[in-house]
Amino acid sequence: MLFPRLALLTVSTLTITTSAALAGSNLPTSPDAQVVSSAPAVFDWNGFYAGAQFGYLDTDVDLDVSPQFTARPDADGGELGIFAGYNWQPGGPWVYGIEAEYNSSNADGSDSQSFAPIANIDYDAEINSTAAIRGRVGFAADRTLLYLSAGWAYVDYDVEQKITGIVNSTGSGGGSEGGWTLGAGLEYAFSEQWVGRVDYRYSDFDGSTSLDGTKTDVDLSSHQIRFGIAMRF
Repeated sequence: MLFPRLALLTVSTLTITTSAALAGSNLPTSPDAQVVSSAPAVFDWNGFYAGAQFGYLDTDVDLDVSPQFTARPDADGGELGIFAGYNWQPGGPWVYGIEAEYNSSNADGSDSQSFAPIANIDYDAEINSTAAIRGRVGFAADRTLLYLSAGWAYVDYDVEQKITGIVNSTGSGGGSEGGWTLGAGLEYAFSEQWVGRVDYRYSDFDGSTSLDGTKTDVDLSSHQIRFGIAMRF
């Protein structure tokens, strides 16, 4: 009778031990043992940058050659330039910055006025270069930055007046003017170091020049759309 009792006691002990082990495996793990997944880091826009850009320049050129006539040798063409600036992101999505740029342009245009059979007058305009210093305010969504800009703008231009007919003469003028500019753009960070962008800028200038010895008021307004890539430091 001793062996059946020992066998029964052994089976009972194994059953209790197995049940306790299974119950322990279903208990929740302690908070210290849980793995906490961290959220991905948001892109940081702080820092200096510099880059190159290319695009299209469309300039309205108004030459007030007389009270009765305004010549409009509107100039358009390509441009190639460089830019550099600094972004400051104090916290949150807002990004503030300042930027300077310089562009070389081949934009040109012409206009004419006929006084047949006495004379024909041809007007030519060329935009040699543009530049700007702008402040920027942007809203960042991780690697994407939308921004508005405003500041001071510069343009260097040449104009020419050619008269053919009974009397022939040629007068050239031009110079450089300062004005104001407004713009907007979109930037995307492909990596921690490289950023691509699309930038638009409108600028307005008022000035004067001398054509064939006559003072001529010059009004210029330009639209610029550029594509660029920048390296962050």
